[in-house]
Amino acid sequence: MWHYVDIADDEVSWLGTVGKIGCNFLIKDVYLLDQEVSSAQTVITEDGLAEFGNKILQLPDGMKIYNNIRFWGHSHVNMPTSPSGQDENQMDLFESPDNKFFIRGILNKNGKMEFTLYFYETGLKITDIEWSVYDPIDPSLREVIQSEFDEKVKKQSYNIPVYDYYNNNKISGFKGRSNIKVNNKRRGIINESLKTDRPV
Repeated sequence: MWHYVDIADDEVSWLGTVGKIGCNFLIKDVYLLDQEVSSAQTVITEDGLAEFGNKILQLPDGMKIYNNIRFWGHSHVNMPTSPSGQDENQMDLFESPDNKFFIRGILNKNGKMEFTLYFYETGLKITDIEWSVYDPIDPSLREVIQSEFDEKVKKQSYNIPVYDYYNNNKISGFKGRSNIKVNNKRRGIINESLKTDRPV
């Protein structure tokens, strides 16, 4: 996840498997989605989830992996890690009778992380939960992750017309993007050198 956030210049999403160890939740493996991204949002659609599910089910342990997908993570790039309205709405997509719980993680390039735990069955939501790093960052993964990133993550662009206001004529179009800022402070920070034997 650290590599995903560090590589991405825009928001980017991934899903992950979660296991329980006692009363703790461990995010085990993460999977980058095929997606279009912008500086302000990353949206997972039902079609995107279906395509992701089909790819996972083709793996040798695909059914086991699929049944343990209980985590959605994404980068807010350089913005704070507090959830946007879109982030809140996105969690409705993961609610199902099979998902008794689900975790959302929001990370940024400043090393901040914020996790929210949803218990869909009871309607309970725990925000900004405590976390720790189970595995240190592995620099050897960088090249593999960069290759996967280049294959799956495409920049979302918009064709915005430019006008000659003196003659009231359209001149041309250019590629642009929106920029939404969220101004809330958070508390969770990750350090590259942080090592601990406690699970998230």
